[in-house]
Amino acid sequence: MPAVRDVALAVATGSLALWLVSVAFTDAPLPRHDTAEEAHQDHPARLFDLDAQTARLRDAAVPAPSGGRNPFRFGPPSRTVELGVAARRTPRAPSAFVSGEAAPPEPVVPLVLIGVAEQAGPGEPRRTAVLSGLGQVFLVVAGDPIGSRYRVVSVGSDAVELRDEQAGRTHTLALRR
Repeated sequence: MPAVRDVALAVATGSLALWLVSVAFTDAPLPRHDTAEEAHQDHPARLFDLDAQTARLRDAAVPAPSGGRNPFRFGPPSRTVELGVAARRTPRAPSAFVSGEAAPPEPVVPLVLIGVAEQAGPGEPRRTAVLSGLGQVFLVVAGDPIGSRYRVVSVGSDAVELRDEQAGRTHTLALRR
């Protein structure tokens, strides 16, 4: 037990000595206050006064960046920011910009390709796709049905082609990198 006490005392003493040395060799000047009110303004409790800090930031003279938006000033967000976010949420197909007509939205396939397994053999390797969706994980090869709506057309090394039996469309799911 005395050895543990000795080690703890040595660590505490070393830490104290290291702290004292680091304070002695720091180049930062200590704050000087001419009046008692200036000393009170730097008091740590004042740093947590939200109203005082808000007023200090509001009164700060910070030049606005070249874009016209000042991140250090309080105020409502600009209209261009709101439009930019809304525009990113509703992407349009490239053909809609060329022809002026809105293209029908691409249906969302509720499946995600999460992997492809390959079994080497004579000739072409046999590939099995690992799909996640509809609350399940599917291990499928070309020709297998997925639920009552989809059928696997082909399995590539990094993508799988599905046929939507109800809509008569073919979808390609690629591995996400």
